[in-house]
Amino acid sequence: MSTVGENALLPATYDAVWSLVLVAVLVAVTLVATAAMRALRQRTAGDTVARVQALAALHASGAISDEEYESRRERLLDQL
Repeated sequence: MSTVGENALLPATYDAVWSLVLVAVLVAVTLVATAAMRALRQRTAGDTVARVQALAALHASGAISDEEYESRRERLLDQL
């Protein structure tokens, strides 16, 4: 028998609410992590492009040889 004031639905409702809160938190964390990774990839790609441009300027000025330029450029482009 149930006691006065006891609600049989409360424990199930309580668990359901906390389950939804947990799912919402996990979704939020996933979205934040995805956005952070996307921003990092974009920044890294921009840095790589800037480095390739600097390398091309060094090559154009004659500071590095054709072979060294090609070797370094390939390594930089592999980072994209």
